[in-house]
Amino acid sequence: MTLLARLRASYVRREAYLVEMRSLAALRPVGASDGVEVRVVTEADVGRVRDFRDQFTEAAFRKMLEDGDLGVFAWVDGQVAGHAWSLFARTTRRRCWGGVDVARGEALLAWGHVRSDLRGRRVWQNVVHDLTRLTFERGATRVVADLPMEHPELHRSMVKMGYTDLGRIEYASFADVMLRRRVTPPA
Repeated sequence: MTLLARLRASYVRREAYLVEMRSLAALRPVGASDGVEVRVVTEADVGRVRDFRDQFTEAAFRKMLEDGDLGVFAWVDGQVAGHAWSLFARTTRRRCWGGVDVARGEALLAWGHVRSDLRGRRVWQNVVHDLTRLTFERGATRVVADLPMEHPELHRSMVKMGYTDLGRIEYASFADVMLRRRVTPPA
């Protein structure tokens, strides 16, 4: 990777919806998605993310497993068709994606993705629901998610699931140094 490419990769600018859940008791059920089984990602099956993603995603997932983060796969017809991760803060603070901070004991839901031909079948909702439950069961005191602005349906789905809308977050950072961060409360 060239120096210029590294510099560009160090700069992060993002706008997203921000939601949180502070208790497992707030989690509401979602309708079942036929033929989908959600299971925790293990060392033995982490490579199966390549059923629909690339080797770079697999490498990142292996690193998250090594770091003690929690991932789930959605399995459909024996293949991985979706995934999501909880990134846990084990020190005072963990900065995720360059602008979302979680404190010790908290987790950020991240890397959510569903194979395009299965969208609209509640696969994502089942993945997020089960991951949220497992994250609290693992001891998280708060679960946060930042959702892309270009997908408002994800935001609506999380709120229906019991997440609280915190508004929008905008941030820019360089090499993990916050340049600008603003949270706008919901209207």
